Amino acid sequence: MPTKPAVADLVLTPDGLGPLVLGAVPPTTDPALDILVLDPAHCDAAYGDPGLWIANYTGDAPFTVGVSEGGEIFRIDTWMGPIPTDTGLTVGSPLSAVLAAYPGGFDNIITSGGLSDVYVVDGTHGRLLIEVAKDGDLPGYWPPGEVDTVRYLLAIGLAGSGGPIAASDNVVGVCTGGM
Repeated sequence: MPTKPAVADLVLTPDGLGPLVLGAVPPTTDPALDILVLDPAHCDAAYGDPGLWIANYTGDAPFTVGVSEGGEIFRIDTWMGPIPTDTGLTVGSPLSAVLAAYPGGFDNIITSGGLSDVYVVDGTHGRLLIEVAKDGDLPGYWPPGEVDTVRYLLAIGLAGSGGPIAASDNVVGVCTGGM
């Protein structure tokens, strides 16, 4: 009998998260089995949102997902949960582990603002973004022990250029207020 994967069994790749594939419509089979469900009442009507796709797990959301107006998944953020990448990286992994996980290098490294570097790994359907804190333009921005560690993990569609989350509102899975 089919079962919903446990959060501990989910893995983030450049192409998605478990059954969630970047560029595809979220699978809707059975709310008891789906890891993502549309909650039409999640966002207040004043926001003008048609609802919100939310992680179908109890407690704090282990991931958030951006779904386009056309219905395709364009982004998956896992930085708030314990979900690893396909190379075993998690939030808190040291920079040395990031570099060791990709000995052939990265498809891009985005440096911006002096707060972090974003290491980019391209896949077939999307890109994995690994944001590592650095003590650059704003010394003391990061709490002790967070510099040179992974702070954010997300996957974006190939059409997305990506960028840092640090010191920004660059997140998905929230009510947009009609933006």
